[in-house]
Amino acid sequence: MKNPCLRHGCSKCCYNTEMMLTENDVNRIISLGYQDFYYQKDGFIYLKNEDDKCIFLDENGRCKIYPHRPLGCKYYPHIYDYENDEILLDKDCPYRKEFSLESTEELKELVLTILCEREKRINSLSRGPFEFPEGISDKKGKHPEKESK
Repeated sequence: MKNPCLRHGCSKCCYNTEMMLTENDVNRIISLGYQDFYYQKDGFIYLKNEDDKCIFLDENGRCKIYPHRPLGCKYYPHIYDYENDEILLDKDCPYRKEFSLESTEELKELVLTILCEREKRINSLSRGPFEFPEGISDKKGKHPEKESK
């Protein structure tokens, strides 16, 4: 078994989660027949918690949608540090040292996708433009908003 979470039977990260979702995550999970599993706040889409745990965590501590889980769940415990523009291992994960990440670019692309989708949602509500944090850039290393001007 490759995944340390599965190997150790750990689901610590599934409690009180604040997992952000992409629109593709939402559509993929909807295609499985699920509804009402996410909410929006400040333009971001989040996975819902029920009884202080992820809505998809079953009574045995296993993910009901594991093969179709959100990309953020797939990459965890790798997290993006906005201030330093780097990928870190979340200190709250007890098995973080057993994980490896082949490409940091994939995780940075996920962050960029989440931010771009948020900007579209906010702009559609006529609240004004979204400011990309310093360090966030598109695949070509360019700040998306500055390039379009």
